[in-house]
Amino acid sequence: MKSRPHAHPAATRSPERPLLEPQPETNRPESPQIENITAAAYRLVTLACVLQRTSLGRTSVYQQIKAGTFPRPVKVGTASRWVETELDQWMQRLMRART
Repeated sequence: MKSRPHAHPAATRSPERPLLEPQPETNRPESPQIENITAAAYRLVTLACVLQRTSLGRTSVYQQIKAGTFPRPVKVGTASRWVETELDQWMQRLMRART
């Protein structure tokens, strides 16, 4: 008898529920950018996606992070991921600055 595959937990999640539950942090001030985050703000993207969306090279991304002019990645295990809405905000600031 074949076993029936189980539904992935994400497939049963309600759209209002965030993808990641916020965890309390100790000894860190709360960032004003983190207030009232919706589930869409939790989308994490890879460096490859960042490079494609920004048309920057890897070295340029990390140089700008070091200079404090580009969103810092979050660590997921040993992998670096960027919050998609932070990238969007960075691009919007660049567009506003050009006028």
